Amino acid sequence: MKNIKTDEIIVTLIVQDLKFFQLVYRLEQVGLEVDQDYHLGIAGLVEKIMGVPPEKAERFYTVYMDHMGNSTEFPVSPLGQELYPLASSCFHDLKIVLNPVLTT
Repeated sequence: MKNIKTDEIIVTLIVQDLKFFQLVYRLEQVGLEVDQDYHLGIAGLVEKIMGVPPEKAERFYTVYMDHMGNSTEFPVSPLGQELYPLASSCFHDLKIVLNPVLTT
C-alpha cells in the first residue's frame, strides 16, 4: 500500500470540492434550484486536517470559498485534472492563513 502525504490528500479533497462546486454552478445555469445548504462537508474536513484554530476559521473559509468560486472558470472533466493547479493554489493560500510568514 502506498503512503500518501497529508498535503496530497488535502489537495485531492479540494479538487473534489471544486468539482462539486462546478456541478452545482452548472445546474444553476440550466435553471435547476440547488439548496444552498447542500454541501459535502469537505471544507470542514480540510479545516480539521489542517488544524485551523477558531480565531482563523473565518479567514480560512473566506479563502476556501474564493477558490471554489474560481472553479467555474475551468472546464468540467470526469477526473478534474484541470482543477489541480487551482486546488494547489487554494491549499497554499490556506497555509498562509495559518502561518502568514509563508508568502511563497
